[in-house]
Amino acid sequence: MDLGYRNRNDPAHQYQQEIVKTELVHQTIKDIHQLVLKYPQEFDLNFLEPRTTCVPVHEAISQLYNDTISLYHSRNVNFDNHWHWNIAWRQALSYESIAELADGDTAKIVNSFHPKSRKSLDAIYKYDLARYMRWYPWRWFSDLVLVGSGGFSAVYGANISLLYDVCETGQQFGVQRRPVAIKVVDEKILNEIIVQSRAFLALLFHGITVCESTGDLLMIATLAENGNLEHRISKPVQFGLDMVNATDIVIRLAFNLASLHDEIGMCHRNIHPGNILCADDDYFLVDFRFSTASNQATDVTKSSMGHYGRIPYIAPEVREGIYTEKSDVYSLGILMWQMVSGVEFPSPELLFDAPKVYKIEWVPGVPTWYQELMMACLEPDPTKRPNAEEIGLILRKYAVFPQSEKMQVHQKDWVAYATRRRIECKQHQELWASNQNPSSYVNGDRYRFSSTTTTTTTATATSKDEKEIQMMTASRVYAFRSLPSTEPFIQLPFRGRIFDASNWSDED
Repeated sequence: MDLGYRNRNDPAHQYQQEIVKTELVHQTIKDIHQLVLKYPQEFDLNFLEPRTTCVPVHEAISQLYNDTISLYHSRNVNFDNHWHWNIAWRQALSYESIAELADGDTAKIVNSFHPKSRKSLDAIYKYDLARYMRWYPWRWFSDLVLVGSGGFSAVYGANISLLYDVCETGQQFGVQRRPVAIKVVDEKILNEIIVQSRAFLALLFHGITVCESTGDLLMIATLAENGNLEHRISKPVQFGLDMVNATDIVIRLAFNLASLHDEIGMCHRNIHPGNILCADDDYFLVDFRFSTASNQATDVTKSSMGHYGRIPYIAPEVREGIYTEKSDVYSLGILMWQMVSGVEFPSPELLFDAPKVYKIEWVPGVPTWYQELMMACLEPDPTKRPNAEEIGLILRKYAVFPQSEKMQVHQKDWVAYATRRRIECKQHQELWASNQNPSSYVNGDRYRFSSTTTTTTTATATSKDEKEIQMMTASRVYAFRSLPSTEPFIQLPFRGRIFDASNWSDED
């Protein structure tokens, strides 16, 4: 029976259509594999035998595209470029699918790549990640530039020209350039890929490639052209203070974190504004290099005898070698405060030089319920903090009524406070940078800042660049004995009670 003549609202018709669509996708993937077998050099798949063909690859792809459209139309199925072409190509170029081209011989695939990349490639199959990993040939990339660096890795920007990208009329396939971000994959980055592939960040992670000159395995991800949360916090006060927007961002982060905790069962262990990217007007937690299974986070922290992160986002219990999901919540609480205070935290040297300048306190003009929730996240006792899902649900309850009284702010007081804090921070940083012998003090005593990787000296910056480097906010590796207390910064009237989500009832 011709499905085109059946009632489209008939459940039987819809079910049959889904079966047909699945069959068509599988057929498209098979056809793509046949094309790859004819042009293995165009896909840098050196484990396949090269073949001689007189038809240029872009013409072969164009013909396959037209044949695929005709196939869908012949089965009375509307063809969609994204779902029926792009997604089919992504599936066809997954490492799981590529293994079919090698008759399941994954060692043959791994050994065909540069020796430097083989260990990580082998891990893809060993840890059952092949279905999540898509292969992108190095020859498809161009215009590689350094975007930024921090911690243990650098991020590059590049353009990728997908060989199968649907072209405009009159143009050949594969000429459109799309911006992407690239990271070198080491064991820590492989951990990041595992989390991003399995969790809520599939849209940020695209796949991997191998640099043909260095042999480095590279992670391909969405280029966050809108920057990160640090850029959002640093906006001029008159543009950055928006209660609805701030609440919306924290909701997204809270549910990101809840997914990591509840669905994946992991702690992030390095949350700060630089690790929250903005892509397509949405915010995502990234950098899962140090993420650890929640039930092992404390053991891992204790065994390492230290912690990698930024002050003041590191929870106080970490100084005792304790790390739980509530330690991530503490970091989120600091972000909640920054979203409404507009205060940016500089390097530890500056923070401890004048703790009162960067103190965390009640923010005038901001709704009480928001500040109470933020303060609950920062409770010194981790057992008294809310979990990430509770935070997201409470925030969302208020956010759905942006014009309600509970979401209203006293804008004049709020702006005046944020402006004053910005001025104080800027004045201190300028004074610190110009000081010939900068010293750090905590409670009136000179504070010697140190970590396992850096030692602060009183040497004077001799150039503008050196001063800027000294003032950069940076993550550090801290031994427990040298991890400074953030108590001098926190000036909040903690309630000291177990968090109870029911206290945020509709009547509040």
